[in-house]
Amino acid sequence: MAGAGLLYWTGLTLTLLLAILVAFVGLGRSSLWVDEAFTWWFTQMPWLQMMAQVRLDGVNPPFYYLVVKAVNQLLEPTEANLRLVSAIAYVLTVILGVLIGRQAAGRVGAIAGAWLMAFHPMAVAYARDARPYSLVTFFAAATTLAFLRFLAGDDRWRLRISALTSLVLGMLTHYFFLVLAGVLSVVAALGIRRRPDLFRRWATLTLLAYLPLGLWVAWYLAQPDPSLGIGWIKAPRPRDLALTMWNLLSGYGGVHDWPSGLFGGITSLLTLVAVAKPAHRIPVRQFLIVGFGVPLIGVWLLSQRRPIYVDRYFIVLLPLLSVLIACAAERVSFWLRGHLATPTAGLTLGPVLLLGLVLVGLASALQVHINPKFEKEAWQELTEYITASGASDSRLLLSEEEIVLPLWYYGLGAVAGSDVGLAPCSGPCWWVFRQPYTQAHAFSQAVTDPDRPWEPRLPLQCRLLSRWKSMTGIGAWQVACSP
Repeated sequence: MAGAGLLYWTGLTLTLLLAILVAFVGLGRSSLWVDEAFTWWFTQMPWLQMMAQVRLDGVNPPFYYLVVKAVNQLLEPTEANLRLVSAIAYVLTVILGVLIGRQAAGRVGAIAGAWLMAFHPMAVAYARDARPYSLVTFFAAATTLAFLRFLAGDDRWRLRISALTSLVLGMLTHYFFLVLAGVLSVVAALGIRRRPDLFRRWATLTLLAYLPLGLWVAWYLAQPDPSLGIGWIKAPRPRDLALTMWNLLSGYGGVHDWPSGLFGGITSLLTLVAVAKPAHRIPVRQFLIVGFGVPLIGVWLLSQRRPIYVDRYFIVLLPLLSVLIACAAERVSFWLRGHLATPTAGLTLGPVLLLGLVLVGLASALQVHINPKFEKEAWQELTEYITASGASDSRLLLSEEEIVLPLWYYGLGAVAGSDVGLAPCSGPCWWVFRQPYTQAHAFSQAVTDPDRPWEPRLPLQCRLLSRWKSMTGIGAWQVACSP
C-alpha cells in the first residue's frame, strides 16, 4: 500500500509539472495569429465599447474577453500575457481531470484523467492560444465533475451552486458549450426511471443557466443586421465524422504524426475497454454514444445547411473522454492485479507502465512545440520584413480586411494606406496575402490545405519587385504598377 501511494502521488506530481512546462515554456514565442489579434483588439477598448464590439462580431459570447481584459488591466498586452488566461485555465483543467478521474474510478482513474487532459495535443495547443477554447474546457470539466458527483448521490447546496456557476460561465464563454450541457441532460433523462431526482435537479440547473445566455442572445439579435462571422466554414463530408472522432482521441491536428498516433491508439483501446467492461456506477456507454456520437452526427447534419462543423469547437467533450479513460484504466488495473504472478510484481510493473504512459503523452504534447503544423501565422516576421523594406512610403493591399489587426499590433497601423483586394497602384506597394482557412480538423493556420491558392495574380501592368513567404500561410509581395 505504501508503494502504491508513492506511485500515485509521483504520477500526479509529474503529470502536473509537465503540464505546467508544456503550457508556459515559450508562451510568447509565436506571433499572434489573426484570431488572437481580434482578442487583443477587443480587450484594448473601454469596457462598454468592447461589449458593443463583441456583440457586433457575434462569434463568441463575452465572458472570455471580460477575463482577458481584466488581466490586461494589470499586465502589458504582450503575446504571453494575452495567452496567460488560456494557460492557467489549462493547468486548472488538468487538476479537474484528477478529480474527475478519481470520482469516476479512484486513484488509477485520477492518474488517467490527469494524463489525458495534460497531454492531449488539442488541450495543449489551446493552452497556448489567446482564444476561449481552453477556458471553456475548464468550465466543461467543472460541469462534468459536478454531474459525476450528482450521479454518486451528492446533493449539497454548495455542489448545486458550483454546477450552476460552471454551466452559466461555460455558456457565456463559447456557444458549443451547449453541446456538453445537452449531452449531460440527455444522460440524466435516460436514467429518469432509476434516478428521477437526478434528472429534476440537473434539468432545473441547466434551464436556469440558459437565462443569462438567453439575455445575451436576445441583445445580439436586437441589432439591425446580426451576422455570425463563420462564413469561412465549409460543409463537412462523411469522412469528416471519422476524422473528428480520431482528432478527439489523438489530437492529430489535421496532419498525422507518430506520437499523436500512438497517443490516439492508447485512448482508442482504453475507450473500447471502458465500453466492453462498463463500471456499474458510471453509464460509460451512454457517455460514448450520447456524448460523442449524437453531437457529431447532429452538428454534421445541421452543417449541411449552415456549416458550423469545426473540430476545435468539440473541445468541450474532452472531459467526457477523460471519464471513459479513467473507467478503462481502473478495469485494466483490476485485470493486471488478477493476472500477476506475485503481489510484489506490481511494484515493478506499476512504475514501468506509468513512465511509459507519461513518455507517450509527453511526446504527443511536445508536438505542439516542435511540429510545423502547430506554428502560428508569422505576422511579426512579415511586418519586420516590410518595415525594413520601407513600408512607410508604400501602400498596403490586403487579401482580407482582418489582416489589418495583426499588422497594426506589430507596428504597421500607420502605413500610407491600405485596401482590400489587388488594385493597381502607382509606385511600389505591398500585396499582403493570407491563405483562406478551410481545415476543419486543424488547430492552427500552418496546416497545408491543397485547395488554398498561394501566388496572387498580378494585373498585367504590375511587376514583382520582391517577395516574402512563410509556410504558416501568409506572405507579402512588393509590386510596382504603371498607370
